[in-house]
Amino acid sequence: PGLAKDEILKVVQADLNQIEKCLAGTQYAKNVKIHLTVNADGTVQKVEITADTIPDVKVRQCVINRMHQWRFPATANGQTVTATLILKI
Repeated sequence: PGLAKDEILKVVQADLNQIEKCLAGTQYAKNVKIHLTVNADGTVQKVEITADTIPDVKVRQCVINRMHQWRFPATANGQTVTATLILKI
């Protein structure tokens, strides 16, 4: 695999407060399902959040914008990595 599960979790845990800021004051379900694609260099290529998890477009876009700033380790095999995250916030 390009990135180990613990490598992904380490970045998510370190940056989770950024997502919490987007969700502050909202009443959305606190289990947020995110599909994430990470480039070989560790930059975030794509973030998709299921609309039923966060129905408000502005809040969803806030989370997406913040996650695009995250940096993961470069992949071991030089390929993109996809992951599905369920964040309990």
